[in-house]
Amino acid sequence: MQHNTFRKIIKASVLAGFCMMVISFSHPTGGDLIEIFLNKKLLLQQYVPKEPTAKSISLGASDIGKQLDVYYKHCGLAGKSRTITLKNKQHNSVKEWHFTDATANNACMTIMVKDIFSSVTKVDGSGQLYYFSKEIPAGRLLTEIVFQHQSVAMK
Repeated sequence: MQHNTFRKIIKASVLAGFCMMVISFSHPTGGDLIEIFLNKKLLLQQYVPKEPTAKSISLGASDIGKQLDVYYKHCGLAGKSRTITLKNKQHNSVKEWHFTDATANNACMTIMVKDIFSSVTKVDGSGQLYYFSKEIPAGRLLTEIVFQHQSVAMK
């Protein structure tokens, strides 16, 4: 009788340990996810807590002909009435891009790097990209962009 109880305790302990291990390697449930790609190459992937610390990305003259693909998922779903705004160091809006409501096939928000660089003189070497939507009307900082060359000739 005691041997059977001991086996049940061991099995329960092993199962609990396994569950703890699996949970520790999974991403936060219910959180938001930011993904930014430069010509299909992942630059940034971040699960967003309530107060995110934004990571920065660098763009240079060699990136002018490329595109940034931005994905923002609210608890696994894309938002409605989406806007990405480029702001300068004084947090003034420099440029805005508006996107249609997302479906499974068009959750990507594409911005041409040349459009970002056309505002370089207004952002003094760096700027911040913010995301706004129906779900996040106050906006959320996506990333800081550091421009590697301020005097970039447009192609």
